[in-house]
Amino acid sequence: VETLMAHEVQKFPVYDYWLKDVKGIGPGLASQLLAMLRPPIPGTSVSSWYKAAGLVPEYVEKDGQYHLPRARKPRCPSCQATTIRTTKAPDGKVKSKTCTECGASLPLTVGTLTYYPWLRRCLYNVAQSFVRVGDYYREKYEKEKERFVLDHQGDPKNWAPWRIDSVARWRTVKLFLSHLWDAWCEAENIPAIRK
Repeated sequence: VETLMAHEVQKFPVYDYWLKDVKGIGPGLASQLLAMLRPPIPGTSVSSWYKAAGLVPEYVEKDGQYHLPRARKPRCPSCQATTIRTTKAPDGKVKSKTCTECGASLPLTVGTLTYYPWLRRCLYNVAQSFVRVGDYYREKYEKEKERFVLDHQGDPKNWAPWRIDSVARWRTVKLFLSHLWDAWCEAENIPAIRK
């Protein structure tokens, strides 16, 4: 399988142009990553990858803060029940969603993910690899982690060490994705948009 993946990843110009030289990204991880990422499209920016990976914070009314989206059990807005009945049309599309507790009709978007969980898992593996292997992205991770420790020392809602580590890893992944986007645009002569 590794040999096949190493062969297939050669089809992407960005692999030979830049990605093969990034310490911590081997042919296996590179092939997973490139298979899940959409090639840069003229007129778009790296933020489309951030959105697809669930790295764009969403506002959570419950605590009034921004958090990365994650899979949660859908809840009825009126009674907070988690038992929701989904009715599908003959073609398999969701026709309606109803709360089984209070009978309220719910929007079809309740309980749907706004990102691709497999891409996010792959990027988690990329972050793990960077932290283990070291080099440029390990340094960036450590600087981010130091910065968050200093920023949140006197914070009344002091961040736990696991949260600081997690945020530093995702910030490093976003930096890596922006570099990958730029390299891919250069490798295929696509005009890059900076945002």
